[in-house]
Amino acid sequence: MSPARQIMSALLVALIAFGGVAYEYYTITVMSARLAKIEEELRTQEMQAPGALTDASRLASDEETIGGYFVDENNVPTFINALEARVRARGATISITSVSKGGTGLETALALAVTVTGSFEQVMQTVGAIEHLPYATKLTSVNIVRDLAGKWNADVKLSVGLASKQL
Repeated sequence: MSPARQIMSALLVALIAFGGVAYEYYTITVMSARLAKIEEELRTQEMQAPGALTDASRLASDEETIGGYFVDENNVPTFINALEARVRARGATISITSVSKGGTGLETALALAVTVTGSFEQVMQTVGAIEHLPYATKLTSVNIVRDLAGKWNADVKLSVGLASKQL
């Protein structure tokens, strides 16, 4: 083989080798850029994660607060005792005439019918206290009458939000 041909062959081999090295360099550079981008995204997500945990704990706290406005199915007797204590504190008497569970699903409620007896002022204050119980309460019916003995009676039907363990 002539020296010119040898030089051309060597030059061709060198160009092919240089092309291979350049291609490898380019591939490594592109992959490094992709890796850097993924690392940055991970760092961003890690920095946002504490905020997500804070939001989750805030949501749990809000859920607990809202849950406090509903009577737990297992604590109905405690709720009724507290209601009776509020009425007695105003000097009136109360008789629970019916207690039932009404509604379905998320609309479940405790339906109560009560009769409050006392002076006009005591009865009205008690009806107001029942209406403003610290629960999701709705008065569905109020009927106030005076009996022959001069005592006032209020027949009150109310609905109180009931917290179910199904939620």
